[in-house]
Amino acid sequence: MIKKIAYLFTIVFVLVSLGACTKNDRASSSDKESLEDITNNKSEITIYLPEGQQLDKKYIENKKIAVNFLPKIEGKYTEKQADMIANNIDKHVKVLIISSSNNGLSSVFEKVKDKLPGVITISCDMEEFNNHSLDDLLKNSNIDVGLSVSNTNNLLIGVKNSILMNAKKFAYIYNPNDIDITDLEKAKEYCKENNMIFDEIKVDKKIDDKYFNEIVGKISNIENTAVYSSIEDASMLLLKNFSKYKYIIPSLNSGNDGNIFSQEFALEKEYASLEREEFEAIVSKKLEEEGLTGKLGMIIEAKKSVPIEISIEIAKYMYENNFMIEECYRDVSLVARGNRNLNLSITPQKIGNSAGYFRYLNLVPRIY
Repeated sequence: MIKKIAYLFTIVFVLVSLGACTKNDRASSSDKESLEDITNNKSEITIYLPEGQQLDKKYIENKKIAVNFLPKIEGKYTEKQADMIANNIDKHVKVLIISSSNNGLSSVFEKVKDKLPGVITISCDMEEFNNHSLDDLLKNSNIDVGLSVSNTNNLLIGVKNSILMNAKKFAYIYNPNDIDITDLEKAKEYCKENNMIFDEIKVDKKIDDKYFNEIVGKISNIENTAVYSSIEDASMLLLKNFSKYKYIIPSLNSGNDGNIFSQEFALEKEYASLEREEFEAIVSKKLEEEGLTGKLGMIIEAKKSVPIEISIEIAKYMYENNFMIEECYRDVSLVARGNRNLNLSITPQKIGNSAGYFRYLNLVPRIY
């Protein structure tokens, strides 16, 4: 009997061991595959950003800029993945920019600085900006610059844009249960100071075509009204009904305005293949044909790409003019490069006490 029990125990042990080995093999295989998916292009300005994120074609085709796309994963990046990126950086790289949708890559900066202290390290909207790891990011002396798009004051920015677009009234559509509104009172006060009517339109359910038309149909003097929503799902509906109502959209307020605009106006191919300025020319022509010139405010590139693009422009400006880092990443330089190179009005906002130049960026949509 004892022998039978020992025999059974041995079989169970072997099976469990085999299962563990198989699981480890699968993990190793998955890890290997995700490592192989990370490209290792390098140039003076080397960038890593999430797969599928839009970046102006002029940067992708510039030989002095190397663009690498990070594979989509679940969870955080492993040390092996961080090592692979760090090992790709050599003496030919002057600026390293990382943008990511997952944690785990901030260690790359330390590894690179240990090897090449002279490389300028820039964190652009890394996932660490959006969670409890932000404090660690701010205190990391191996990161020279940290930029992230701000999600505050979007309503106030929309109001200010409306005034520039000659709106007589501002209609704000929102669900109070979905969002923490921090600038509502500021927006109301700004409208009052500029003699513009502010209409609060609270919704209590998901906005579909029928509900949207019901809401907008009740707005008087619609063509002179700026319609704005903090509900991102409403962005497509705003565009879908744009030609019909001819209201003003001061800010489309989506994660990627150009993407949803191209979908609604059948311009996906052009959006994917053209540089931003070339695509903008098509947008302006399309809006002119629809009688909508000057009625749309949007940021054509993905918002998360703006910190990357402005970092590229500042890096180019820095080396072309032989400036020091201290001269180029101050607020005045961020504003100047945004205005001159990206045609965007940018307001930098300091983030706590950091070791480097860390800023949230408030973005004012371009008017088309």
